[in-house]
Amino acid sequence: MLEIRRVLCLLVEWLDGRLPTFDDDADRHVQRERIMECTKLCFSFASCLILVALPLWNTLSLTSGFFRMSHFFKRNVFKNHSRLHSWRIWHNTSLQQLLFWSVFVGVCTFVGAGRDLIQITKRMGRLSVALMPPLLFLTLRPSPLPETLYLSLIPIHRWLSRVVVVESLLHTLLYIWFMHLKGSLMKVFKPANFAGVIAMILFGLIGVTSVSNMRRWNFQVFYYVHYLGTWMTVGLLHYHARPSIPFYTSLNVAILSWQIIYRVSHTKITTITTVPISPSLTLVEFPRDDLSSAQILPSGHIRLSQQHENWLKWLFHQLVPLQHPYTIASLPTDDVVKLIVRNSSFPFMSNSRYRVTGAFEPKLNFMSKVKPGQLLRTTSSSGNLNSASLLQSPLTYVLHARRALICVGGSAISFALPLLRILNFNGVTVKLIWASKDYRDLKVLNHFKHNFEGMEIYVSGATGSEQDIQIDYVDACSDSDDVTTFSNLDENDQGYNERTPLTGGTSAYNTLGTNGHLSSGQGTSRTKNYDSIINTDGGSSNGKRAATGAVDPNDEIDFTEIFSLGNSKSTQNLKPNSQIPMPIWDDELFRKPSLIQAPTGLESDEIEEESRLVPDSDRVLRIPSGIKVFFGRPSLDEKDYLWCTERECAYDERVGDGCEIYNGGNTHTHDLSDVVVIAAGPVGLVESTRRFATDHGLNFHAECFTV
Repeated sequence: MLEIRRVLCLLVEWLDGRLPTFDDDADRHVQRERIMECTKLCFSFASCLILVALPLWNTLSLTSGFFRMSHFFKRNVFKNHSRLHSWRIWHNTSLQQLLFWSVFVGVCTFVGAGRDLIQITKRMGRLSVALMPPLLFLTLRPSPLPETLYLSLIPIHRWLSRVVVVESLLHTLLYIWFMHLKGSLMKVFKPANFAGVIAMILFGLIGVTSVSNMRRWNFQVFYYVHYLGTWMTVGLLHYHARPSIPFYTSLNVAILSWQIIYRVSHTKITTITTVPISPSLTLVEFPRDDLSSAQILPSGHIRLSQQHENWLKWLFHQLVPLQHPYTIASLPTDDVVKLIVRNSSFPFMSNSRYRVTGAFEPKLNFMSKVKPGQLLRTTSSSGNLNSASLLQSPLTYVLHARRALICVGGSAISFALPLLRILNFNGVTVKLIWASKDYRDLKVLNHFKHNFEGMEIYVSGATGSEQDIQIDYVDACSDSDDVTTFSNLDENDQGYNERTPLTGGTSAYNTLGTNGHLSSGQGTSRTKNYDSIINTDGGSSNGKRAATGAVDPNDEIDFTEIFSLGNSKSTQNLKPNSQIPMPIWDDELFRKPSLIQAPTGLESDEIEEESRLVPDSDRVLRIPSGIKVFFGRPSLDEKDYLWCTERECAYDERVGDGCEIYNGGNTHTHDLSDVVVIAAGPVGLVESTRRFATDHGLNFHAECFTV
């Protein structure tokens, strides 16, 4: 015990001679010069990171050389070394952001300050002011940075702002302690000093309300505190800072003012109609002409707010523009804009007026619009059509992808639907995994033209909000047998998961139960497949999985069946006597409706009693044919990676061996550069898909639907 006490005393003595102190009598002029120089370097470096390094990284990531290098390190170096691969920071992007900005701000705070604690305290305040313009720049909608979607900058804004809040808090506490030591604590109440205290309180409120649980509890409180607090802190800091900060204040005001100008100039008033889909989803429609900016790429989004008739409410919402983002589920060429929205406290009422801003274009680095006179790539590895007539279609895009694995959850199907239809039309092989909690959400598909080739739907029936929707990632290199998820939920609390197939009740409808499901290992079936089901025209299905019925007049022509390399048969499906596809006017080229019988007890327990009294008409759902429906939770593993590496067989290959040769040894990075993994929806689903793509060195694009 005495030995431990002696060691502690030695440690305290050692630290006492090295820790910063307020007793360091440094020259004030030199001190100020160092603070100003450090502040300028911090602002310049942060600005270069955001304005130069970030868009440069996004641009270089489109090149084949960058992909080859990235794939090598991710797939062959990091994934094959279990110790490095098991580090949490390698998979947690939030932790990466926190660590980077903490180290960056920490270096700017302490390097060159020695033991001068008063200089360190002043640096903390000055650095917080200098980082305000980069923070606000990250919130610009749309982002002026090339190849950058403003939504992708929100994580950077979030973690940098939290580091700035901590830096400001330390600045305030250390200055109060310094005044206490000098016996001048009443100086805190001087107008300039007290303005800094108020700014710190506002910073604290912004930080507390920005926590995810708080945002989900009451988004309006978060937004009002965030928006009003930002404007107030800009003015308070200008009054508080000494020496004055006209440069930083001018940048802050310019950024905030430009955001207002852009919003006002790109906002129009529209009248919406609503179609209830399920207790969790609603379809919202309004004319495309009410968009101030025309869509170019699919899966863009708009921002909506209510148009208030009361002039006081109208004025308040002009000053504090609370807008809600929604992804456009219709195609850019459709006359009606369709939104698939999650039911929430934000009201949607038919024949009511709303203010709509946008559309905001997505940043899909594998897709661009065809320019006049531009020649499309039509080689066997491309996803473009090679028909001269179809090249004139407004749905034709320049694509640098031949395969796309898309994982979405809940209302994020609005992001995937137009993308699926465009990719199918342009000949890209697509696998779309849609995870939903309520099987009644599937009814939304009947409001869109039917070109859903490659769609697989997983209905979990689990309780909780949409943000809790998950997809499992089975890491083949992990020492554990557990699947990787990014969820805080207890697996036992979920009503239906991949280990508990829903088989309740019998039905007059045909249900096909199989052991095959996405991403299950050999002999490890986790879900039951209720694929295509009943013949809607009364004919016999003859054991086929696909339903046969009358042609749906809303169907699109299946151009992909004729012109797409993406739908050609692989070595598993190609038959020696396979026939050339029929002409486009044959009835078989149209999608045909199917019916599914949902198991009983699938409604969430959290839905109120009257909502759970599901009518019989909702228990038998009509969905487009060709869609695979599973009851359970999806997972990603090596089988999905093998699907990504598979190449399509050309239609002139009539022998199984020819197709096998065509796919033989297809693991070259040149082929994988044309494979893209896309995720949209709840953060847990997006992060699991991100880890799958990262571990296998694949191109990844994400849009996180979270509050």
